[in-house]
Amino acid sequence: MTAQEDRESRARVTLFCSAAENIGQTTTLLNAALVLAESGRRVLIVEVQGTGVRASRYLGALTDRPPRDTGAPDIPGTGVRRPSVWDLRAHGRGLQLSTLAVADVRTLTSLFGRDPGLTPGHPYFERYDEILIDAPAPRGPRERAALAPLPHVLVTCFTLSSWLIEGAAALARDLRRRATDRIGVLAVGLKADSRANDQLRTSRALIRDCFEDLSDGPGAHYVEFPYDPQYTESDVLAVGAEPPGTQEGLRPRFVRLAAELARSRPARLSEVTLLHTPRHIAWAEWIEAQLESSGVRVNSSGFDRFTGEAPGQGSMLLALSPIGVTPEQADALAALSHPDIRMVLVDAEPLPRGLSHHEQVVLRRLTEPEALRALRRGLHLPSGGELPGAVSRFPRLPPYTNLRPRNLAFIGRDPVFAKLRGALATAAVARTRCVLMGPPGIGKSQTAMEYCHRFSGDYDIVWWVRADTAGAVRRGLTRLAERLGLPTVGDVPATVLAHLRARDHGSWLLVYDDVRDPALLADPRLAPGNADGGHVLVTTRPTEGPHGGHLVEVPPFSREESRALLTRAVRGLSTKDAGDVSAAVGHVPLMVRLAAAWLEDAATRVMALNRPRAAAVKEAAGQFNVEFTAEQDRLLQEHRSVPLARVMLEVALASLRRSPGAEAWSQERGDSSVMVWLLECCALLTESGASLPLLRSQQMRAAIARHTTDRDGPADHTRLSSLVSDAHMVDVALWTMARYGLVEVDFARPDRPVRQHQVLRDTVLERMGATRAAREIELRAAIAEYSFGGPPGRPTAEASDQLARQLTALRFWEDDQPEVRQRLIEHLLTLARTRDELRLREVLELGASAEAHWRTSGSSAELLRLHQVMAAALRLLGRYAEASRHARTALRGYRAAFGPHHPRTLLSLDAYGAILRADGHFADALAQGRSVVRGLREILGPEHLLTAQVEHNLAVSELLTGNAAQALDRLQDQLGRRRAIGGPDDERAWGVVITLASAHRVLGQHRESFDLLKEYLAGPGGASAAFSERAVTETGLAVSERRLGNPRGARERDSRVLADCMRFLGPTSPVTLRSRFSLAGDLHALGEHEAAAEQSARCVELLRTLVGTDHPFTQLGQMQLATHHRSAGRPEQALEGALAAHEELNARLGPTHPWTLTALSCLGNVHIALNDPDEAVRLEELALDGYDEIGLGEHPDRALVAANLLDSLARTGQGTPGGGAPRGDIDLEMSDV
Repeated sequence: MTAQEDRESRARVTLFCSAAENIGQTTTLLNAALVLAESGRRVLIVEVQGTGVRASRYLGALTDRPPRDTGAPDIPGTGVRRPSVWDLRAHGRGLQLSTLAVADVRTLTSLFGRDPGLTPGHPYFERYDEILIDAPAPRGPRERAALAPLPHVLVTCFTLSSWLIEGAAALARDLRRRATDRIGVLAVGLKADSRANDQLRTSRALIRDCFEDLSDGPGAHYVEFPYDPQYTESDVLAVGAEPPGTQEGLRPRFVRLAAELARSRPARLSEVTLLHTPRHIAWAEWIEAQLESSGVRVNSSGFDRFTGEAPGQGSMLLALSPIGVTPEQADALAALSHPDIRMVLVDAEPLPRGLSHHEQVVLRRLTEPEALRALRRGLHLPSGGELPGAVSRFPRLPPYTNLRPRNLAFIGRDPVFAKLRGALATAAVARTRCVLMGPPGIGKSQTAMEYCHRFSGDYDIVWWVRADTAGAVRRGLTRLAERLGLPTVGDVPATVLAHLRARDHGSWLLVYDDVRDPALLADPRLAPGNADGGHVLVTTRPTEGPHGGHLVEVPPFSREESRALLTRAVRGLSTKDAGDVSAAVGHVPLMVRLAAAWLEDAATRVMALNRPRAAAVKEAAGQFNVEFTAEQDRLLQEHRSVPLARVMLEVALASLRRSPGAEAWSQERGDSSVMVWLLECCALLTESGASLPLLRSQQMRAAIARHTTDRDGPADHTRLSSLVSDAHMVDVALWTMARYGLVEVDFARPDRPVRQHQVLRDTVLERMGATRAAREIELRAAIAEYSFGGPPGRPTAEASDQLARQLTALRFWEDDQPEVRQRLIEHLLTLARTRDELRLREVLELGASAEAHWRTSGSSAELLRLHQVMAAALRLLGRYAEASRHARTALRGYRAAFGPHHPRTLLSLDAYGAILRADGHFADALAQGRSVVRGLREILGPEHLLTAQVEHNLAVSELLTGNAAQALDRLQDQLGRRRAIGGPDDERAWGVVITLASAHRVLGQHRESFDLLKEYLAGPGGASAAFSERAVTETGLAVSERRLGNPRGARERDSRVLADCMRFLGPTSPVTLRSRFSLAGDLHALGEHEAAAEQSARCVELLRTLVGTDHPFTQLGQMQLATHHRSAGRPEQALEGALAAHEELNARLGPTHPWTLTALSCLGNVHIALNDPDEAVRLEELALDGYDEIGLGEHPDRALVAANLLDSLARTGQGTPGGGAPRGDIDLEMSDV
């Protein structure tokens, strides 16, 4: 018999181990053992008592009898007693498991060692098929060398945090290297919590990277177990509680684990279930063709047929852009947590938050070869060669197109699409056009637009032409000529159409939208019939004359489509209420959408009164029916007939007058009439799309101010000038109107125009009557003064110097005109944004002159804004008391003038919170931030730039108060949304990265922080960053490098950054102090303790001067200095500093704040240096309890304290020494506030 055959003939030995204790390894082993026993395998469980968990605790719950003796003799030469047999009862059947207890790793190796002990092939073990060893975390190279020769299969267990994943992979790699025979490696992730969202997804990606080379096959050999609270701190085993055949719960995962133990490599992907909506049928067909060409069987179906079942072995579940699915379908996907589920993203919209824990395959904005590589990589398929034959065209937008973004709320119309696709094919044969016909508001344009997006892969050109007039058609075709590089002089439409007929660009589709004059269709120079390779689609209203094409009529929504739209848009709306509402509005799609918007807003207002959502939605539905009927009756008394659009408009306007936006405008000497004025302006402008920068411009705000003055008489100076100065109030009005469906505005994409449905536009214009002429005059005047251009870039140092000199020379502050004062404030903000110390001092000098002059004329909006600018400059200079005075003055002024819920008041409150945060009042800043975020989400919407800004500030407060997991979740959501909208290089996305990396470090995820900051510095964000931002990034990168084991690289980086900070920002800048603090950590890690103490002492000295002795940052520096004193041999001096730091941090931040717990660890190490291990034990046990209480039981800092505690216990005689491992110090970092 060969050595390999001898090894394979023995009982299979599986070693369960991990790089950390108390993560669920023992219960994982026991559940797997039960599954193996159910399948008829004879199982021996070997417990190493160092694991700290006894199997009897769990097995005893499955029997009422004690374990019995096997009758075998004790194992000779090992000191180990014979195994015990457990007779268990589970789900009505009897099972047997044997257990064997050994004292430690040395005894274990003597038991299984080749000489003189036994082997798994020894007759003593012949009665077993499976030997499962529950091993402790190896405590040094000696124990690793002892464990390595034992198993056939190594199971490495870990929870899904980066340091444990990397530690488990390093352990597996080391054991495999030391093993005499090749062993299989199976990675097991425990307690995967779908609530971790993006963090769970990134952890899975890290697992693939760390374990792929250990799997002997494509991808990592990996099994994952979701977090299930019912088994936490319980003696119940999942396999014992959940009967065989169960598809829910944990049992299916343990069945898979037992099966994977027999594999030497991961199962090859053989089957995929592909879920998709009708809108993505083209993408589904393309993906199916690619996978089947790779030998993977594909089961394609709609989300409505998804049963919630997790994928089995060798299979995956792909959800194709599940955006706009029903709440029930989204909940079913969110409830699953499985490593073989993929979200395949093709739309330029972020994934719903509840689904972000699933791994993602991002195909948006890719070419076909790039998309195929991304798909194969995401599914662990071989890279493959050429693309398969043209089974299905790639569903990308063609290179020549002007389509607007897709309407993600589009629903239904599947029968229309089937007819339309067939009609276009028929029309092509007949060489004629296809006509999509229906009354206003029925959804012709939306249906045509969705068709273009859905089947864009069929064409090389898709061009949308507005066709309400012949002039509009000519303009649309001229733009196409420009894109195609054709001449734009002469008869341009004829040139374009001749070019298309020549088929120089392959297949094409021209859409003529909203044709109102049948004569236009008769002009072949403007609207051709189809030609070879091309399609022409016309949308038009019913006409008595000939339409000249193949007709497809667009009917009203079916009852099912109306109900589906309403119930999807208004969560909790019953089918009956949805039916009543849709019947009232005639199943006309536009009216149904407007009703949905009204219902959602009304329900939100009712919920603000502490009513549950179900009751609020029910009340809103009843209220809608009453108000719609009343408004319809009122209008019918004035007119013979009233279109439904006019009724819905009046219902929306009546509700709009009660909105938070109207309340905010009432503080501006305006009210909802201002919103109506803006709505009318949009109607006059949105024929071609109203520019959002134009609507926000000073010229438009001045027109609004004149409108309110003309209507109400002279306005006071404060209100009028503030109205002219504040673009955010325009956004308040636009967001309020958008909530009711009256306009479409996308604050996340400000380059996109504000749009309005044609039917709504016509209804608003008709409603204006005789006032239309006056409104047009007002608009012409505003637009004549408006300069269309982009925002200015970041000023150079020379430009900043020149600007400051000009402001001083011209004495801008002496001019009382509101416009000039506003310009001065804008210039001061430009200087402040540099964060350069010299520029900040210039801001204060100029600001003081302006404050002295403006105060003489009484309070004004400009004076309040000036206080805010000066507060920001003072905060950046570290002068927090003065900053607080200015911020409070601004806040009081805004509250008095505009009330507590006005956007200016909320932004002023956020600015005050930033000062509180910088001054060390973290909890107060957190409370302020939560209030601000709630207010701005309500009044400006979640996608507005200001809402994103205050959410980011709230995340910083959450970090500083110890709520790092919440901050991480918030920041990852922001980053994901921005990258989905603007792509990977989106400027606002990069603005989140520095704080997100900080959150990763606070949670012990140093690899994630390092990779993120490296990506930032190499990308456009780092290239365009100001010096201070780049310095903060480099310091964070140095901290990550040090914690990842490269203190020399960190010292080189910190030394360079500190020198630059001293030169450009000065020694007292917070950025400089953070860099010096980090350098002290580098020196300590390199053993240069005196140099480290010198840097820390300098930090503490400066912090005491700048922020005071009781500031948490000062105490953090004091704690770091105590560590360096202790390491330099001055434990008495260290004890004094550490005690003071702990006392102050405990009083200011609380006993369970991570910094307070770090102080306990610091004190523990000081007491060891003072030869007082008993006190060290007490302190370290308190620290461990604190980490567990705040949910950081798996944080690397807790693991370090736990290792120190073992050493402290050994020094008191209560345990065994920790294998000579040195004690550790928690690495500190001064946060960026």
